[in-house]
Amino acid sequence: VPSLKEVLEHFPSLRLNLDVKAEAGCQATAAVINEFKAFDRVLVSSFSRSRKLQTTNLLDAPVATSASSSEVLGLWITHKLFGLGFGLIAKNFDAIQIPRSFGPIHLDTKGFIQRARKHGLEVHFWTVNDPAEGKKLLAAGATGIVSDRVDLFSF
Repeated sequence: VPSLKEVLEHFPSLRLNLDVKAEAGCQATAAVINEFKAFDRVLVSSFSRSRKLQTTNLLDAPVATSASSSEVLGLWITHKLFGLGFGLIAKNFDAIQIPRSFGPIHLDTKGFIQRARKHGLEVHFWTVNDPAEGKKLLAAGATGIVSDRVDLFSF
């Protein structure tokens, strides 16, 4: 498995979605992004808002970011409250990367997706391995699909 440094070095035009999974990775991730000045090539995300901020605060320039789990929950709550405050939360990142549902919370509704898009957010769903499901999400306005089985997708 190549390191982030090797990927950025060998694929200079590749765009990457970087999910910082552990606090120990914040400084190392930021250092490599800074070294390659890859600010326009990465989207930094994490389930943890603090890890995302810890990483982005170490960068020499801004990068695209994705919402943390708590930020997505905030968006969903404000969506259910007729969108009141949705824009205030959405202005803090560029994308949401979400499952179709989380327990009783359904994030794959056309209304939620469209509200997110209206506020300029990319909407990426994971992990979708059924092409029919992927097509349905794209038709509802999703802008990205994360899959373990990209070989099944032809659109």
